[in-house]
Amino acid sequence: SAPWILLVNPDLTVAPAFFEALIDAIRDAPDSLASVVPEMRFASHPELVNCRGLLVDEIGVPAEVDAGVVSAGSTPSVEILGGSSGCCLLRATAVRRLGGPEPVFFAYLEDVDLALRLRRAGYQSLFYPGAVAWHEGSMSTGSRSPLKTFLVARNRRLLFRLHGPRTLRARFWRILVEAGHGGVSSLHGVGAAPW
Repeated sequence: SAPWILLVNPDLTVAPAFFEALIDAIRDAPDSLASVVPEMRFASHPELVNCRGLLVDEIGVPAEVDAGVVSAGSTPSVEILGGSSGCCLLRATAVRRLGGPEPVFFAYLEDVDLALRLRRAGYQSLFYPGAVAWHEGSMSTGSRSPLKTFLVARNRRLLFRLHGPRTLRARFWRILVEAGHGGVSSLHGVGAAPW
C-alpha cells in the first residue's frame, strides 16, 4: 500500500542518513520519476563503487555504472537507465502499471528488464548521491557458482531477445560476448553452466 518500494539485498548495510536522503529525493518528485538510485559501494572496499545505476550499451549488453571506480564524484560518469535490485527505490504505481518485475528472470538482470520497461513507458530515474549503502554481491549464490553463471547467461540471452537491438552488428557482437563469457566462466570451474 506504500507509494514507494525499497528493494534491498539481504547483505546490504546503509549509512545513518540513508533513509532521510531517500525521503528528500522523493519529497517533490514529479510523477515521471519511477526510480531513485543510491550509491552502492563494495562492503569489502568501501572506497570503491559497486553500482551507481544500470546502463545498456548500443548492442544491448547491460552493465553497472562506475563499478570498481573510486567513489569521488557526486554524479555517475554516464546517464543511468535505472536502479539495481541490490538497492533501489521504486514508485509503486509505475511498477504495478507494468505488471511488476518479470518473474521468468528469477534472479539477475530482472532489474535491467524492469529499468528498460520503465524507460519505454516514459519514466525517469534519479541517482541520489546522499544515499549511500554497502553491498558485496553474489552472497546468495556465490560469485562463481554454477547457479549464478547459468542464471546470468540465460537471463542475458533472454534480455537480448526481449530488448536487444536486432541489427546484424549487434547480434554479431552479442555472440562474441556470450562466447567470451562462456569460455572464461568454464575456465573458472563452472563447467557447462554458461552454455
